[in-house]
Amino acid sequence: MTSKVARLRKATEELKKAKGYYGAAEYVGNATNMYKNMTEMVNGDLLFKDLNSIKDPAEKKYLELVLEIVNENRFGGKVSKDELEYWKESHDLRYYRVPLVKGSAESQDSIEGFKKGFVERLKNFNPKNALSDLRAATEGIFIEDAPS
Repeated sequence: MTSKVARLRKATEELKKAKGYYGAAEYVGNATNMYKNMTEMVNGDLLFKDLNSIKDPAEKKYLELVLEIVNENRFGGKVSKDELEYWKESHDLRYYRVPLVKGSAESQDSIEGFKKGFVERLKNFNPKNALSDLRAATEGIFIEDAPS
């Protein structure tokens, strides 16, 4: 069986070709534009769009694979395939939520601009904010579990 990474790589190449994003076009512009029709913000939550709302066949095929892989990784046997299928059909947020981690300072700056990013980082100099970020990042990790 082909690995998830290989399947995703192949699907990404197919999407690039379908969207005309190959050759010289790969070096001009922004690759994130290929994915803009596949996500949406709902009440401040970033979600993948419902598959039924995607009209472009290449985008729909790609998003189906992404959702399958994301949810396999996220729920890893803890949820039955039937339940995942139900979540998919009922547009349950657990199935469509985009898994995110906090971006690096550089990636945040590229989106929000250096000045706004710098101001956000200054807020973290407050020990109270830094401690709450550390707690959130280490939630569920115990000292005994840490490598020695």
